[in-house]
Amino acid sequence: MPASTFDQTNTGFYTFPEVFLLPEGSAAASGQVTLLLRDQLDTNIVREVVFDNPGTCATTPLPCPNEIFYTKQSQIDLFPLTYPTCRVIEGAVTLRQSTLPGAAPIENLNGFANLEIIRGNLEIETTSLQNLGGLQNLDSLGGDFNLFKNAVLQDFGGLNSLKYIGGSIRMYDAPALQNLDGLDSLNHLGGSLSLQMLPVLKYLHALAGVKSALQGNIILRNNDALTDLSGIGLLDFSMLQHLELTESAALSGCAQPNICAYLEDGGAATIGANESGCNSVAEVLAACTVSTFSADEASFFRVFPNPLPDGQPLQVLLENDFFGTVKFEILGLDGRVLQVFEKEKTASNVIEGLNLNDIPAVFLVRVSDGKAAATQRVLRL
Repeated sequence: MPASTFDQTNTGFYTFPEVFLLPEGSAAASGQVTLLLRDQLDTNIVREVVFDNPGTCATTPLPCPNEIFYTKQSQIDLFPLTYPTCRVIEGAVTLRQSTLPGAAPIENLNGFANLEIIRGNLEIETTSLQNLGGLQNLDSLGGDFNLFKNAVLQDFGGLNSLKYIGGSIRMYDAPALQNLDGLDSLNHLGGSLSLQMLPVLKYLHALAGVKSALQGNIILRNNDALTDLSGIGLLDFSMLQHLELTESAALSGCAQPNICAYLEDGGAATIGANESGCNSVAEVLAACTVSTFSADEASFFRVFPNPLPDGQPLQVLLENDFFGTVKFEILGLDGRVLQVFEKEKTASNVIEGLNLNDIPAVFLVRVSDGKAAATQRVLRL
């Protein structure tokens, strides 16, 4: 109905749009239509307008908007009425709660229940959402997934169908976020992973299903309840550009398979201000040495000190009942033999000192005798 039908002189009311959209199916029916108009700033100001609908209004659904920028819950609630057949948004979806006095908070996303694909970014900022219920049919996000300053967000329940994120995940300042549950179906993350200022975030296991190679950075900063990174220990870091693990007071379990391989290969990293065991690159590499091999596998020998100070002999303690020639091989991580030593073992417990020359920062020690063979990884400081 044309906006010119209404008297727009009343204080407190904004200029009306060109048309008012009626609920789907009602526009074709003739009869009277009543509109209740409530002032956004002073909800006590209400106008009731009654007009005759001849039943000739168009009923063809509007096409999907190219992008969405909503600041109010009412906009989300009206989305399925305005765009009843919309499944794909070609551009970005931005939800940024209005800071105007009296503005209703964004508390649910139920109006987006039909959305299946967002080709641009999804940004959710300063809302009152506790989870992302309403996005249960969202399968693919072409851009970045950004969540900033969502004070009561607890998890990602509602995103259980999301399998693909073409860009990055960035989460910042969510004091109630306990886990990433809801992202369990995600198998592709094309960009970076940045989790910052999430003080009660405990684990990252919901990301364990990601199979794609991360092509940006990993930033885990100021996440004081996070104790280990086992949830992301098998992600593909082969194309990672930089790893940052900082200022997370309880974080000690950083020696995950992919992190160990990345650091051993000389990958760029900033690690510090965490719990002991994850306070520096050297500490993580030392933990990698310990965690990579089981006690049973190398039970007949131990090496020390590890990490090995530069220029100091490596000590090898042999503990078994074999007597005879023992071979010690120093290997690079590529398996190339760097040095070989042979020693005669004449007692059950023997300590042998090995003087090593021109060895890399991380190397392997393989010990073999007539009864067993095993390998351990050593870090040189």
